[in-house]
Amino acid sequence: MEISAEQITCFNPSAEQFITGIDEFREYLLSFNGTFSFPAYELQNPKIRWFGNTGILNFNFVGYTEDCKKEKWNTSEVNHFIQEG
Repeated sequence: MEISAEQITCFNPSAEQFITGIDEFREYLLSFNGTFSFPAYELQNPKIRWFGNTGILNFNFVGYTEDCKKEKWNTSEVNHFIQEG
């Protein structure tokens, strides 16, 4: 959250609607606090494509639970970089 902009927009298929703004994003993430844990994980096949100051990151997340089960997600992030100052 520390690097997220105030005007962040997040979409997660498990959410009912877009999460808009840092306060909603923080509340959304805190709702998962203590519900699951991945003592180990891998970010596989990362690819970044740049379009000016905007980068699209795609990767496969593999999380390992305490009982050695795997959880897999395909993930995309779009980041827009703004130079301050």
